Amino acid sequence: ANNLPATVYFPEGRYGLSEGGVYAELPLGSDGLTVKGDGAEKSVLVYLEEWTPEGRWVALRIKPKTEPGNFDEYLKNITIKDLGVYDTDPVNHAWTVEQHGAKEETHGFDIQHTSNAVIKNCKVDSVGDEAIDMVYCRDSLIENNLVVNSPGAGASGGGISVGDGSENVLVKNNIVDGSIKEKNNFGIAVEALIDPVKNVYIYNNTIKNINGNGINIAAPRGTVENIKAENNIISNCTTGIHTAGTAQKENVCFNNTVITDV
Repeated sequence: ANNLPATVYFPEGRYGLSEGGVYAELPLGSDGLTVKGDGAEKSVLVYLEEWTPEGRWVALRIKPKTEPGNFDEYLKNITIKDLGVYDTDPVNHAWTVEQHGAKEETHGFDIQHTSNAVIKNCKVDSVGDEAIDMVYCRDSLIENNLVVNSPGAGASGGGISVGDGSENVLVKNNIVDGSIKEKNNFGIAVEALIDPVKNVYIYNNTIKNINGNGINIAAPRGTVENIKAENNIISNCTTGIHTAGTAQKENVCFNNTVITDV
């Protein structure tokens, strides 16, 4: 954290997560961290069978150590690429309300409060909840990732999520291949749970086998604005496109979408 810009490199191999994930919590305004492997099938972070529920929930999370007060304090130029995540047993790795009084599942990659965040060329397989998530990210990219069997546990979640406070995010050339189970899932979601989400472009993605919504635009309390989805293929999902929430949704546009077997 004190020697950025820098690259953290995972050579080909399987890296066991015995107590949950790796959290990089950087000083405000930090600039230039790349975490990469030799390929999504070659360098894989693995939630092990003996993983303990007390561990951290995200395989790799990058965020500021303290919450920024303004955009100038956001992290800058954060990249995750050419890495995989695999959960050996997402059901047993999930906390449940019955067992612990709370509910949480494993996740894949997460970047928060960053300008120019990039997640690309990664694979997330069988995690319990969201595979790829960005919140409070600006001018950012989620590209050429493969998500398989997500969520693998729990009652909701899905493949790729662009959430609260994000702006100018491009989601393109990803494949989300879910799991047909009794869950309320999504393939790609724009979710303004609290704060507004603006200017998200969802382009040329393939979404299939989701027991839930192929593309989900949700505005429970935060507003969504200028959301464009174009040239996407959605197949074998419960619902192709879904918009929900009582907050304002302005200029939400879907072009040239192919939807089959919903």
